[in-house]
Amino acid sequence: RAVDVATAERVLLALADVADTDKVRASVITQWMAKSLLDALPPLIRPDQWTGPATAYESRLLQVLAGTPPVSPPTLQWEGLTYRVDYFSAEHDRIKRIREQLTSPGLDAALAANNDAQIAEALVVLIYSPALGDPEGPALLGGDIPLRHDFGLEGAAGLRRDAIAWSVPREQVGDGSPWHIEGSLLGLDIALARLALRRLNDSDMPVAPTINLNDQLTLARTVRALNPTDFHDADRDRIVAAIARGRQRVADAGANLANVLALAREVEFSAAVRQSLPWTLTRTPELAPALFGLRDFFWLGRVDMPADTLNRWGLYTEPLNARLRTAMPTPVQWENFGGRADGGLIATQMPDLTLRMAEETARMQLPAQLIPGLLNYATQDFWHDVDSRFADDLPAMSRQALALLPQRVEDYVAALAGDGPLRPR
Repeated sequence: RAVDVATAERVLLALADVADTDKVRASVITQWMAKSLLDALPPLIRPDQWTGPATAYESRLLQVLAGTPPVSPPTLQWEGLTYRVDYFSAEHDRIKRIREQLTSPGLDAALAANNDAQIAEALVVLIYSPALGDPEGPALLGGDIPLRHDFGLEGAAGLRRDAIAWSVPREQVGDGSPWHIEGSLLGLDIALARLALRRLNDSDMPVAPTINLNDQLTLARTVRALNPTDFHDADRDRIVAAIARGRQRVADAGANLANVLALAREVEFSAAVRQSLPWTLTRTPELAPALFGLRDFFWLGRVDMPADTLNRWGLYTEPLNARLRTAMPTPVQWENFGGRADGGLIATQMPDLTLRMAEETARMQLPAQLIPGLLNYATQDFWHDVDSRFADDLPAMSRQALALLPQRVEDYVAALAGDGPLRPR
């Protein structure tokens, strides 16, 4: 959001105008970059090693890829020190550390030489830089990752796959070529979302996950799609209050079958659970609250918030209109999304981890803007900690979110202070 919508529209229309000509397209696009795109970017406020004496095109693009500097950042006290929440500085530092490891001719030098191939290569490197996750991660072991990108335009006659260049990018491995991305450059951060996840301790081998990779990808893409500036304390507090009201409704229902069954219908419990309620409440009535997850408590609390606001706290979806966004799942029987293990659909019904972060940040009186940063760590742990019995075991995922200990969340906060958006004031 470093460029506003009106400016972005004006710049893109200028691109359409210069591309729709009989001139050599590469040269007119280069002129468009210098005259329209770069002039629309915010001024450079954080020079770096790529800032030249006359030009700073690459530096300005690296800066704008990090977002916008906070005007009045939230502050907090943590372990005796005062911190400000500054995702811009943290992201800018991360992107620069990644860019240092990637082989590139440099955008400024390529523009000065008016070399189309070098300009294209430098731009691909810039697009990849924010998408590669941890600067110390395994993806950076090879500095030529952007050069492996496959648009599907090369190959023997008759084998060109032109449509691939505009398709949603996906990881490709096991086809005889090195690991790479195939498809468009648009949405590259979503394609590489799993690289953004972090672990607190990399010295021990984690437990083998029991939920499938596609559900992990849905959760990882959620972390990448969430925007910290959309997370406001007032909205968070209303969500937490709704969860508390929902818990109270479940507690008030006790072991009364009619009351519990009414709540189960309200949040669309699966038919199997509803049918087993008489047996459960007769033999183990104390377990009735354990049948409900955080999403259930949330909807039972009847939160009064606009749908657009709630969707900002939701999970990554790819709807029919192809908008890459998040959406808060409404009550529905989770079995409706089961049986499609290759789609990562079951995870789209599991906002419980985000709701748990909302509860804990409210308890610790931390800014809600920290939640996307905390999820970078919590999501990776969650993937390994869930003890599911089958591929689409949503109840097991819900129980794991409830079981997340406050002490663990405190460790995540400390990690953000060590290498993240918590900056000493």
